[in-house]
Amino acid sequence: MLKNKSYSFMFERTVQLEDLHGEHAILSINGQKAKESMSIKFLPDGQGGMLVIANATNSIRGQCEIDGGYIRGDFASTSLVPTDEMAVAEAQVLDCFRSGCTIIRNRNGIQLKWANAYMQLCRIVHPGSIAGEYLLRSYNGEAAPKDEQSTIQFVPQEDGSLSVKIKVSSQLRGSARIENNVLRSDAPLKSNCVQATVEAQRIEEAYNTGFQYGLLATLLHKNGKTLMLRNSESELVYARVAQVEAAGAGPTYKGTYASKCFRTNGNGLLFRIVNEIENTWAFYNDTPDYRMFIRAVLGRRSQIQPLGDASMKKEDHKYVITATIEPHQTIMFLEGNVNGFQIQYKAEPA
Repeated sequence: MLKNKSYSFMFERTVQLEDLHGEHAILSINGQKAKESMSIKFLPDGQGGMLVIANATNSIRGQCEIDGGYIRGDFASTSLVPTDEMAVAEAQVLDCFRSGCTIIRNRNGIQLKWANAYMQLCRIVHPGSIAGEYLLRSYNGEAAPKDEQSTIQFVPQEDGSLSVKIKVSSQLRGSARIENNVLRSDAPLKSNCVQATVEAQRIEEAYNTGFQYGLLATLLHKNGKTLMLRNSESELVYARVAQVEAAGAGPTYKGTYASKCFRTNGNGLLFRIVNEIENTWAFYNDTPDYRMFIRAVLGRRSQIQPLGDASMKKEDHKYVITATIEPHQTIMFLEGNVNGFQIQYKAEPA
């Protein structure tokens, strides 16, 4: 935000260099699908720029930085003799970074645009990069049901496969392999067959058929914060679940952001969990024998309501929400849009 006595301007940073970090496949250049394998890797150089390595017939390397809103740098190439089509593609890659390009995020990954040309990149997905737990955001464009959190978890195995655990209404389990960004299972997923709503049944069926015939996996944003699984019938979009370094069993509510409330005490003792999809806050008490008291003061422009046993009142035109958490319990705290906050915590023997 830029602000003075008369005006205020609010900006949102939509793309940053960190969005590029990692290895990407070059899918197409100017809309023409790449006929031969090409990849490009972006690595931080420790000075605010990036080291770029493109692999085609030749290896193209260079250093990039932001210059006047464009990513630009000096590049060099090895001198192997490529096919005519690959020679054109390599020339386009060199021109992209020498001329200067902008970054555009889209549903397939990242698009680099320069002059009258563009190049579509897709982050290469492997067991290590997709590992973790994800919270379902939407299915075929419709928001995921809020009454029960649906998750998918991938755990890499020693043989290169992935252990897959899915929670909708039923629990689905199985193993899958990923090749060329496509997830596929060798055997049907196993289910404990819990009675489900029609909507949950549709999602479970999308998993069963999707893993049988293949789901294209796309990781978006910095650190793969967003995961998309799709085929011709289904599109499932997820947010990566924030990890809570708990000494106890951990929270029963999943969020996309988690912070330690007592940062200088061991593992944090109390955790604030934010779900950016549902605009909700929760707290988890990770102690075995302390009762926690929370008092949050939120800005007057906040549009919020308390959840669960939390109570809210107004003081000095601000919102004050208070709650108590028993040992090893998770409580829902608030829902809505928060505009500034201060939180106080207190602990006493339970």
